[in-house]
Amino acid sequence: MKKFFALTISLVMCAVSIVPLGSRSHANDRDFARRSSDLKRNVGNATVHCAACAEVGQQTIYAPLIALAESTGTEINLNCRSPHAMEIVPTFYTKEGAALVGDAFRMEAAEVKTIDLKSLMPEIARHRHDLGGMTLSYSGHPLEMWGQLRLLHVARGNSVDVLFANLSDNRSNVRNAVWAKPKQGEAIIAIGNATDVTANTTLQFSNGDSMQVEIRPFGTELIRRRSEANGGAAAAAEGVTITSPDGRNLFFAGAVISDDGSFTSSIRFYDTVNVLQQDLFATNFRLDQVKPLMLLRNTGSESIVATPRFRPVKGDGTTFIDLPGMTLGPNEIASVDFAPLIAATRGQPDFNNVSIDVLNTGAKGSLVGALNGSDEVTGITYDVPLRDIGGLRFSTGAYPWRLDGDVSTTASITNVAPVSSEFVVQINYPGGPYLLNPRTLAAGATATFDLRTIRDRQVPDRNGHTIPLSVSGGQFRWFIHGAGSGRLIGRVEMLSRSRGISSSYSCNDPCPPQFGSIIFEPDGMDVLVGETLGQGVAEIDYDSNGNQYGPFSPYVAEWYSTDTNIASLEPEGTYADITGVAPGFASSSVGVFYERYVWDGLNCYDFGQNEATQESPVVVGEIRVGTVSISPTSINGSHGATVSVTLSTSSDVTSTAGTTLALQEADADGSFQLGYNPVTTPVNMQGGQTNTFNIEVTLTSGSGHCAFVAHVTSTLTVNDNDMKKSARVPIG
Repeated sequence: MKKFFALTISLVMCAVSIVPLGSRSHANDRDFARRSSDLKRNVGNATVHCAACAEVGQQTIYAPLIALAESTGTEINLNCRSPHAMEIVPTFYTKEGAALVGDAFRMEAAEVKTIDLKSLMPEIARHRHDLGGMTLSYSGHPLEMWGQLRLLHVARGNSVDVLFANLSDNRSNVRNAVWAKPKQGEAIIAIGNATDVTANTTLQFSNGDSMQVEIRPFGTELIRRRSEANGGAAAAAEGVTITSPDGRNLFFAGAVISDDGSFTSSIRFYDTVNVLQQDLFATNFRLDQVKPLMLLRNTGSESIVATPRFRPVKGDGTTFIDLPGMTLGPNEIASVDFAPLIAATRGQPDFNNVSIDVLNTGAKGSLVGALNGSDEVTGITYDVPLRDIGGLRFSTGAYPWRLDGDVSTTASITNVAPVSSEFVVQINYPGGPYLLNPRTLAAGATATFDLRTIRDRQVPDRNGHTIPLSVSGGQFRWFIHGAGSGRLIGRVEMLSRSRGISSSYSCNDPCPPQFGSIIFEPDGMDVLVGETLGQGVAEIDYDSNGNQYGPFSPYVAEWYSTDTNIASLEPEGTYADITGVAPGFASSSVGVFYERYVWDGLNCYDFGQNEATQESPVVVGEIRVGTVSISPTSINGSHGATVSVTLSTSSDVTSTAGTTLALQEADADGSFQLGYNPVTTPVNMQGGQTNTFNIEVTLTSGSGHCAFVAHVTSTLTVNDNDMKKSARVPIG
């Protein structure tokens, strides 16, 4: 329990007592959050050098496909992760590799926007039908600027996402994919060459077909695979393995479309050489009123057993349902039978949305998958990433969010580690940000954030801030945090029935933000002997681009006083009660655990747990009560009395600003009414001073006897060791 100092002295006979009329409440969560919110930066104004940042250089991100004849147009989402404005140069390439350079455009710090791709094109390119890929170039850090393309109303269905790739990332010469084949439809594979030399590649399809493809410098090749007539009700599937000695510089995108527009999905290509483990994971997949489709493909040369596991998103991670293990031979593709899951979860709404683990007995990279859901109400096809946990940077996210019109955005984060893991969410928007305290997820648990609900219901953040109803978009950022945390995956799902939008964003930052500094609230304590006040502590972090996050609650390892003879300290998590013991100087000291992450410009490394310590000064002083007198010693209609109180301060007191002195009656008999002038007396003193304060007391009506109690209302504490007594006062 937090303590409040209150000194009450009852004196026998005609006493004048000094007691606090009230005392200052020390830091609580809401007050500290409100005050510390003033310390947060405006997005884009980071001033601290990022020691873990890579050197600034010329950066390029590339997408191999910007249009299809079957789509009605293309949108681009532009996502600036920088703390400062950036200039971006777009370059568009024909399928033959001819470059068409657009005008440079400016992105403000943390700006996110979705625009018609043609608005970035030079006039000469806007009406061409032979365009292939594109690049965005800028000066800065890798991943400081990002984008994602959306091909609209593909084959009269919903949208298809095309991802950008960072040219400087490490890639192997092998890609693997698997996709559903509608009974009447087509799979389209786009291969883009991001270099100035011709590249050659081999495509080996799961049905035995093989083909050699040559891609010109900066060109794009499209490979179309028509579906064969399938008499059964179940959709067929196909896979491909793509190999090339130039694989590091080749980039892939794809789409699956049905002729009637009922099924539309992207094709995801996996670098099965650069994976960290053998299992696959997905977060926040819909099952309610959805026809699910999961395809699994063994890419290896040995048989494997794959076991799909489903956990309810609303659960604590401990509840799950396993489907029977599926044995897959080399290069075999199988469709998961959801019937047992649907039967087992009927009447259990917690399983309306699930996270998915696919346990794999094979080697790393031996299993790839595709995960789709066809909404039986809206007709929208959901395309959900099914992937391994990825590198450490996949435990971060920097996603766009939109709420204009009927667009919805839901973010989800799943703990794929066998241990509890902590994360922090910061939602950027013009006038923001919106910051949440670190949250711990149990192993297997999922957290979801419905942006429309957060905005429309005015849900406050840790500082009491809400997202204004006028805000329709921004940036959802999250990152793993806390010593000993495992791995997380995340994404946002953006949907619009009226616009045919079905997009998933899982773009990440280069590395989780690095611990930056500890701040105290208040920073420096002035207390008096016997007084107890509270102090809070918060953490500020910086990411690889220099963006600031926080202040938010840290992982406190310890609190202590550097001199317990001067000030004692009682820790309470991120807060501590500090009590003055004797005049003098001490410090409150706090230690904070954090995980140290370092990025070298290519990879992110976890250097393990570290501890940071910081001190805040504590000054302990005293106010002493000296002589107290009443003159004359009676009050009647002819004259009043003067109550004089002498106070002195020790040299350690810096100021008594805000302290007041007032009188009240005590131990009274009879019936009377008194007046006081002044009713309240300000006490303004410096250290080492002695002052006498006079209060005039007059009789308004009645008679009797009483003593007086002087009340000191202060952020400081009165020491009563030298208090003097006075005679009882007759009245009337």
